[in-house]
Amino acid sequence: MRFVSQYTNYIINIRNPVRRVTDFGVEQIRDEIIAEFDANSWNQRDMEVAIASFKFHGIFQFEDEATPVPPAYRLSVYDTDEKAAEFGWDDETKAEVEQRMITAKSFGRDFVLVQELALAPPWPAYDTFPGTAEELAQQVLDLGYSVDDVVAYETSKWGQQREDVLDALATAVAVADEGQIIVT
Repeated sequence: MRFVSQYTNYIINIRNPVRRVTDFGVEQIRDEIIAEFDANSWNQRDMEVAIASFKFHGIFQFEDEATPVPPAYRLSVYDTDEKAAEFGWDDETKAEVEQRMITAKSFGRDFVLVQELALAPPWPAYDTFPGTAEELAQQVLDLGYSVDDVVAYETSKWGQQREDVLDALATAVAVADEGQIIVT
């Protein structure tokens, strides 16, 4: 899940640490988790969601004193997928963080969820194509679809992630590129 905040470097406490005092000192039972939003990794989708979700009061203006400055300098984001990879969270910890973020009192006021846009198949019957992977790759080239878009869909969670199709697309592109003369 990805969240965007209207405040730069927004921070929210997700989970307090649990420690136990023993005869040998303090033992850490559960680590603390703090969601620290990053002001440098927002993208265009984050900006669109923030503008639609928040009312930015006191926006700066350009030198013409009439044109407002976009609120990009204020935004910060938190991506649980990136943080899970960074900190080595298991699925249970990641789910706990996501649940705490959604149920936080400041959710909807200080930060919102950036809904993931679903990728559409290259053509309506793409997923039910009756031929082989090689025929599908040739169909993509013959119909003039962007191979990058097809690969993006095939590797996304909406695609079927078929290795044979990805290999066939790579091979078809390589064969098509061999017949072209590139002048620099």
